[in-house]
Amino acid sequence: MSDLLFKLLRDARQPNDPDLLMGYCHYLGLGTRRNYGHALRYFLKSAQRGSPWAEYAIGLMYDSGKGLDHNPVKALAWYVRAAQRGYLPALCALAEIQESKRGAPERPRIA
Repeated sequence: MSDLLFKLLRDARQPNDPDLLMGYCHYLGLGTRRNYGHALRYFLKSAQRGSPWAEYAIGLMYDSGKGLDHNPVKALAWYVRAAQRGYLPALCALAEIQESKRGAPERPRIA
Protein backbone atom coordinates (compact mmCIF):
# COMPACT_ATOMS: atom_id res chain seq x y z
CA MET A 1 0.00 0.00 0.00
CA SER A 2 2.79 2.44 0.79
CA ASP A 3 4.31 1.95 -2.68
CA LEU A 4 0.97 2.71 -4.32
CA LEU A 5 0.48 5.75 -2.10
CA PHE A 6 3.94 7.05 -3.00
CA LYS A 7 3.35 6.56 -6.75
CA LEU A 8 -0.04 8.25 -6.67
CA LEU A 9 1.18 11.23 -4.68
CA ARG A 10 4.34 11.58 -6.76
CA ASP A 11 2.36 11.54 -10.00
CA ALA A 12 -0.44 13.77 -8.74
CA ARG A 13 1.90 16.70 -8.19
CA GLN A 14 3.02 16.81 -11.82
CA PRO A 15 -0.01 18.08 -13.75
CA ASN A 16 -1.98 21.22 -13.00
CA ASP A 17 -5.27 19.31 -12.96
CA PRO A 18 -7.64 19.91 -10.03
CA ASP A 19 -9.91 17.02 -11.06
CA LEU A 20 -6.99 14.61 -10.97
CA LEU A 21 -5.89 15.91 -7.58
CA MET A 22 -9.42 15.63 -6.20
CA GLY A 23 -9.60 12.11 -7.58
CA TYR A 24 -6.44 11.15 -5.71
CA CYS A 25 -7.76 12.77 -2.51
CA HIS A 26 -10.96 10.74 -2.70
CA TYR A 27 -9.12 7.56 -3.72
CA LEU A 28 -6.71 7.79 -0.81
CA GLY A 29 -8.95 9.52 1.73
CA LEU A 30 -6.70 12.57 2.01
CA GLY A 31 -8.58 15.46 3.61
CA THR A 32 -11.86 13.67 2.98
CA ARG A 33 -13.41 10.26 3.46
CA ARG A 34 -12.20 7.61 1.05
CA ASN A 35 -14.79 7.37 -1.71
CA TYR A 36 -13.90 5.38 -4.81
CA GLY A 37 -17.06 6.49 -6.63
CA HIS A 38 -16.11 10.15 -6.28
CA ALA A 39 -12.53 9.34 -7.22
CA LEU A 40 -13.68 7.62 -10.39
CA ARG A 41 -15.85 10.60 -11.38
CA TYR A 42 -12.91 12.99 -11.01
CA PHE A 43 -10.54 10.63 -12.82
CA LEU A 44 -12.99 10.27 -15.72
CA LYS A 45 -13.29 14.06 -16.05
CA SER A 46 -9.52 14.34 -16.15
CA ALA A 47 -9.18 11.42 -18.57
CA GLN A 48 -11.66 13.06 -20.94
CA ARG A 49 -9.21 15.95 -21.18
CA GLY A 50 -6.43 13.51 -22.08
CA SER A 51 -4.68 13.04 -18.75
CA PRO A 52 -2.51 9.90 -18.82
CA TRP A 53 -2.29 10.07 -15.02
CA ALA A 54 -6.07 9.74 -14.76
CA GLU A 55 -6.20 7.01 -17.40
CA TYR A 56 -3.63 5.05 -15.43
CA ALA A 57 -5.54 5.59 -12.17
CA ILE A 58 -8.72 4.22 -13.76
CA GLY A 59 -6.73 1.23 -14.97
CA LEU A 60 -5.51 0.71 -11.40
CA MET A 61 -9.07 0.80 -10.12
CA TYR A 62 -10.15 -1.89 -12.59
CA ASP A 63 -7.00 -3.88 -11.93
CA SER A 64 -7.36 -3.81 -8.16
CA GLY A 65 -11.15 -3.99 -7.99
CA LYS A 66 -11.24 -0.88 -5.79
CA GLY A 67 -14.41 1.04 -6.57
CA LEU A 68 -15.06 -1.00 -9.70
CA ASP A 69 -15.52 -4.67 -10.43
CA HIS A 70 -12.17 -6.31 -11.01
CA ASN A 71 -11.81 -6.38 -14.79
CA PRO A 72 -8.33 -7.05 -16.22
CA VAL A 73 -9.50 -6.43 -19.80
CA LYS A 74 -10.81 -2.93 -18.99
CA ALA A 75 -7.70 -2.26 -16.90
CA LEU A 76 -5.60 -3.19 -19.92
CA ALA A 77 -7.56 -0.77 -22.15
CA TRP A 78 -6.97 2.13 -19.74
CA TYR A 79 -3.30 1.26 -19.33
CA VAL A 80 -2.94 1.27 -23.14
CA ARG A 81 -4.51 4.73 -23.37
CA ALA A 82 -2.08 6.09 -20.78
CA ALA A 83 0.88 4.28 -22.35
CA GLN A 84 0.08 5.77 -25.75
CA ARG A 85 0.66 9.17 -24.15
CA GLY A 86 4.05 7.98 -22.94
CA TYR A 87 3.15 7.55 -19.26
CA LEU A 88 5.90 5.31 -17.88
CA PRO A 89 3.93 3.60 -15.05
CA ALA A 90 1.34 2.53 -17.65
CA LEU A 91 4.08 1.13 -19.86
CA CYS A 92 5.38 -0.81 -16.85
CA ALA A 93 1.88 -2.11 -16.11
CA LEU A 94 1.58 -3.30 -19.71
CA ALA A 95 4.93 -5.05 -19.45
CA GLU A 96 3.75 -6.81 -16.29
CA ILE A 97 0.53 -7.87 -18.00
CA GLN A 98 2.47 -9.17 -20.98
CA GLU A 99 4.75 -11.04 -18.62
CA SER A 100 1.89 -12.68 -16.75
CA LYS A 101 -0.52 -12.83 -19.72
CA ARG A 102 -3.37 -11.71 -17.47
CA GLY A 103 -6.21 -9.92 -19.17
CA ALA A 104 -5.48 -11.52 -22.51
CA PRO A 105 -7.67 -14.22 -24.01
CA GLU A 106 -6.02 -17.59 -24.21
CA ARG A 107 -4.68 -18.38 -27.66
CA PRO A 108 -5.99 -21.55 -29.24
CA ARG A 109 -3.42 -24.28 -29.49
CA ILE A 110 -2.54 -25.62 -32.90
CA ALA A 111 -2.23 -29.38 -32.93
